[in-house]
Amino acid sequence: MPSGSDSRGPNKNSGAKSAKAIKAANKNSRPAKKGKGGVPAPRQIPWLSIGAGVAVLALIAVLGINLWPKVEERQALEPYKYSSENKDPSDKIDGVLKIEYPAGQHVDSTQRVAYDQTPPFGGPHDATWANCTGTVYADPIRTENAV
Repeated sequence: MPSGSDSRGPNKNSGAKSAKAIKAANKNSRPAKKGKGGVPAPRQIPWLSIGAGVAVLALIAVLGINLWPKVEERQALEPYKYSSENKDPSDKIDGVLKIEYPAGQHVDSTQRVAYDQTPPFGGPHDATWANCTGTVYADPIRTENAV
C-alpha cells in the first residue's frame, strides 16, 4: 500500500462538500410558480413596457410628421436667403423685373407720366407720396403719387 496523502479511496469531506454545494444551489434558484392544480402559471405579458414603447414611437411619428414639412420649407427657401454670397435673393425669383431709373425725377401735380408698366414701379414721380397707412381714398389717386 502506498504511503502518503495520495489515496484514492472514498473521502468523508467530499460528500459533505457536495451536499453543501447542492444546498447552496437550491437556495439561489427559485422554483417555478405554480398555478392552480400544479400547472405552471402562464407568462405575464409586459403591457406597461409595450404601451410605453408604442407611446414613444407614436410621439416620434407625430414630431416627424409635424417637423418634416418645416425642414423641407426651410430647405426650399434657402436660395432666397440673404447672405454675403447672395446679395440680392430676388434675382432667383422668376418674373422679377429690374430696371434702373435715375433718382430724383420729380414732377409737379399738373404733370402726367406715361408709365410703360402696370402697376408702375419706378421712374418720374410726384414729390408727395400717397398716404398708405390704411387710408381709403374715395377716388383713385394719381399714379405719380403711388410710385
